Amino acid sequence: MAEKRKKAGTVLRRVALLLFIVTLIVSLFYLGNDVRDLYSVKLKYIRIENDAKDEKTKTIDFERLWKINPDIVAWIEIENTGISYPVIRAKSNDEYLYRDIEGNYSIYGSIFLDERLHDTEIIKNRNNIIYGHNMGSWTGVMFGELKEYLDSSFLKGHESVTLYTPDITLHYTIASVMHADISSGVYETDIKGDYGEWIRKQMEKSIYPCVSEKSLNECKRALTLSTCDTTHDTGEKIVVFCTESDD
Repeated sequence: MAEKRKKAGTVLRRVALLLFIVTLIVSLFYLGNDVRDLYSVKLKYIRIENDAKDEKTKTIDFERLWKINPDIVAWIEIENTGISYPVIRAKSNDEYLYRDIEGNYSIYGSIFLDERLHDTEIIKNRNNIIYGHNMGSWTGVMFGELKEYLDSSFLKGHESVTLYTPDITLHYTIASVMHADISSGVYETDIKGDYGEWIRKQMEKSIYPCVSEKSLNECKRALTLSTCDTTHDTGEKIVVFCTESDD
């Protein structure tokens, strides 16, 4: 009996080892695919940026971008981060959730403007809302780096947001970092009442102070950047709220 139990134990150990090896191989296979896809996405946007953006003049060649997708309406860039992407006009918030800027399926999706702003002009909107996937800050793609703003120390050196449009370049300063659901006032596009008061309310929701309130009554436009919070299963989003600056 002891000999049988010993043989049975040996067999079980070999089976367990075989299962471990198979599981490891499968995991490495899928990990390799993920890394390959991530690299492909990064490379695609680097090429697009190199073709369309002039670093010397700080301008965007929208004519070149429109050959890729005529629905591109802007280019967003956050200083000292990897966030530098074309922004697409979407007929619905699902349209580019899992499509790249060429319209092909992609789990990374695209950076896109809120569906309610589809037929509006960015320059005339009081609050432009832009969405992007949170693929993790470590990936360096899409809006994953917005998660870094939950740590107040990250704000320094990353306060400025630029929105290039075919007609004008808009400069913003990050005024609030918050968790919010889609019913929150920060997702309003048609702001009623006192606009300056609405701005102050969004600043008050910030998890830490970002800027002073001076000159906010003169702010003409706001910018809401939204991504999923993958660390909490609450349905809330990570929101970086910006107000237009003078520079």
